[in-house]
Amino acid sequence: MIARCLTPAVLLAALGSVCFAQTTAPSAAKAGPRGFLPDYSEGLTGLLGPFLWSRAADLGADARFCDEHGRPDVGGRFLWLYQLKRGGRGNPPMVPLHERNDLVGLDAAVGYEVQPSHVLVNQSTRQNLKVVTGYIRKDYRFAHGDNEDLVHLAGAPRVCLFIPICHGAEHVAEAVYDQKSYWISPVRGLQSVCVAEFDTDEMISYGWFRSDKPDRHILLDLAPHFDGDKRVHPGVTKPIFRFDIGDGGSWTLRIERDGRDGLAGGDSDGGWDMTFTDRSDGAKPYTVKLSRATSAWALSVFSPGGRPEETSEVVVGLNPFDRATGRSCAWPDRKRRIRTFRLDELEKVLAGKAPRGLTAKSGK
Repeated sequence: MIARCLTPAVLLAALGSVCFAQTTAPSAAKAGPRGFLPDYSEGLTGLLGPFLWSRAADLGADARFCDEHGRPDVGGRFLWLYQLKRGGRGNPPMVPLHERNDLVGLDAAVGYEVQPSHVLVNQSTRQNLKVVTGYIRKDYRFAHGDNEDLVHLAGAPRVCLFIPICHGAEHVAEAVYDQKSYWISPVRGLQSVCVAEFDTDEMISYGWFRSDKPDRHILLDLAPHFDGDKRVHPGVTKPIFRFDIGDGGSWTLRIERDGRDGLAGGDSDGGWDMTFTDRSDGAKPYTVKLSRATSAWALSVFSPGGRPEETSEVVVGLNPFDRATGRSCAWPDRKRRIRTFRLDELEKVLAGKAPRGLTAKSGK
């Protein structure tokens, strides 16, 4: 019989996550100093079109190209991403893991505008769905089961735009589907929208957001721009974010609050509504060892906690651009999809030296 327990360590680390004592506990030695995010990777990853695709917990998350409504479309400019939390199994033992999808661009010269367009979170707490876009060292490889993403423990420097999406605390089942009930969160106590940097192995902390003076990792607090009458409902107005980094700590963020007609309308008809740089009021340059030449675009989607385990989905629009010129560019090939294969065979696959259908030994 599985006994339910709440431990202070998990409560502090996961802010309300529910854990389960199991008949056979996962190895504490394997978890090591990573605590509730142990590394269970085995050198496996995946490919999705022009992206390295890794599932941080590898519990059953999925991703595919789609149209604006989430319907499968290999030529679509949108991604449908599905995540879950799982913690209740005792055989095999299962720690309370939150699934994440990690994507890293294989062409470091190309960045992508990000457009959260539809959200579905099947839980009734005020946990956030996290959409994170930014840049990580281009030779870094996420792996299935590594429990890493752009804001959790990644083994390389990164600079990110952090977009938490929440919904109301009073949530009946019907409201889960109501896109007006989701908004980009300005609530600092629950980790609010911001630009942030992370050095190797660093992880986001709730403590960074709890004072009027943001932690040194926060490069720009964006909460005031999404609070009150400035609230943005991504499933309604389809906001667009373009984020890029340069050299010497420079970065630029452009935001279109209502992206339903692209850049038309809004506060600046035909242009971006808001533009921030490392020299904007309240902003600062990044300091981690990264540059445009050494970095690649990346996206992480992190499922919120459930009661005790639930799923989340999000449809995210992507628009490719040339990082050197800032101009829009053509989409790379989106047809390739390999759910699982060995990291040590990655370069062979990318170079076209491995068969399209990998062997059982290689993956599938």
